[in-house]
Amino acid sequence: MSIDYSIYLKQATAFSAESFENYCSSLGLCAAFHPTFHLLENSGFVPMRLMDERFAKEGENKAFLTGFELYSSDYHHVAQPQKKRNGFFHKLFKAKPVEETPFDKAIKDCTLSIDLRCSIADSFEVLMAYALGAYLVKFCGGVFVDPQTGQFYDDYSHLEAEIAAIVTALLELADTGELLTHEFKEWDEYPS
Repeated sequence: MSIDYSIYLKQATAFSAESFENYCSSLGLCAAFHPTFHLLENSGFVPMRLMDERFAKEGENKAFLTGFELYSSDYHHVAQPQKKRNGFFHKLFKAKPVEETPFDKAIKDCTLSIDLRCSIADSFEVLMAYALGAYLVKFCGGVFVDPQTGQFYDDYSHLEAEIAAIVTALLELADTGELLTHEFKEWDEYPS
């Protein structure tokens, strides 16, 4: 089972791994992509390192391996065609055409789609997907879509609030010993 997210971008050229790390740092997260990571060239599992002593058990390593599957592709928004209605009620009430949805308006200028797939076997994958989503919304004109809830976000501050809630939930899991993590060793062991 996986948890999937989509991010639609207007400009991917503004992305940099270093800038993403700085953004995560501003959220209280010490996260880094694999040194060879490139947003538009990598596909499949993208390894990340998360360092946070709040989640480590006493005497254990505070560096965790996490990441998610990432797939990018070109995107061109196509508005849904309107059905022509010739029925009696349509003629009687002269129904107005359906307008674009707020989601259609948000993604209409996007040219790239990024799909993220998170495993339920790692507690940090959703956190890092949201962090990447917030970064891409803020710096690359992105729109983050959570199909599980039917929500879309084109304001990074809403995603930052979700990130804070996810961190709180993860800290509770860490306190009860239910956090699913993988110890980070060295980048050499994780091909990108």
